[in-house]
Amino acid sequence: MTTDRERMLAGELYRDADPELVGLRKACARLLDRFNATAADEDGVRDALLRELLGGLGEGSWVMPRQMRAGSVVTRDLPDHVFAAGNPARVIRELPIEA
Repeated sequence: MTTDRERMLAGELYRDADPELVGLRKACARLLDRFNATAADEDGVRDALLRELLGGLGEGSWVMPRQMRAGSVVTRDLPDHVFAAGNPARVIRELPIEA
């Protein structure tokens, strides 16, 4: 028998009130609260929190607080250097690459 988390990750129907998923959402919200509360000179703290939230960051990535979950759902990998939005998330435009 599969868990609701496994069904969610497989793109299948799942119960969002499953205690494991509720716990994961709360843990994510706590990390976002910590990220959003960082001071301007706490680059290392922000980097560590983002890696915990996202599982990793591309080299040269730069994300500043205030981060909020905007409702976009990313259902597949997105290419580098793009702005994506919507539900499901789709590429809106390519971003310029700075030298």
